[in-house]
Amino acid sequence: MIDTGAGVTVINREVASALGLRPVGLKSIIGAIAVTPEECEAFAVDLNFPEGLTISDTLVVCLPLARQNIQCLIGRDVLARCVLVYIGHLNQYTLSM
Repeated sequence: MIDTGAGVTVINREVASALGLRPVGLKSIIGAIAVTPEECEAFAVDLNFPEGLTISDTLVVCLPLARQNIQCLIGRDVLARCVLVYIGHLNQYTLSM
């Protein structure tokens, strides 16, 4: 999911485990409904998108995303390194460098 309101990119615990990711540290974040910062495990990853787009050396945090039924939420930290074009009436988007 692409979330222009999210400051960071998030993966769920299942994705981190399935990929065998090892935390590189903790990152303090405040979620959408949280009032106080939460310490989350952070992972250094390369994000690979269709059409050969790779965003290297990205710090992602691990948070539960089960309620949204998604595995990864792409935030502004990644979007700031790309060009996002969203065509609302077609429900289509493209990411490029």
